[in-house]
Amino acid sequence: MKKGAIDGVVLASPHSLLERQVDRLYSYSFTDERLRIANSFAQTVFNRVDIPFHVEEASMRSPLFIALICVRENQWGKGIGRSLLAAAISAGKEIGCDGAFGLASNEKANRLLSKALKAS
Repeated sequence: MKKGAIDGVVLASPHSLLERQVDRLYSYSFTDERLRIANSFAQTVFNRVDIPFHVEEASMRSPLFIALICVRENQWGKGIGRSLLAAAISAGKEIGCDGAFGLASNEKANRLLSKALKAS
């Protein structure tokens, strides 16, 4: 592993920027097959019309939307994903977000998101 290599990324934005952020995410051409699959999954299952329903149901006024979280496979189990999510949620709180939500494309991601969102 090269020094300074990126081992993980999180893409999160306030609900007010969600439309633009989702459009940007969908327009990316990822070279990594797993990222392409995750992006394709999001485009297939993510219904923008559902967002206001979920926001209202959770009694959030200004939520943070976690669009993407990825960790290099050989770095799994080291807490990188938890740290990235915690930092994103903390940054969201600093700018006035009162909750967070996201999509998970697999069971591992679902567990990670569920734990992070319950802890926030």
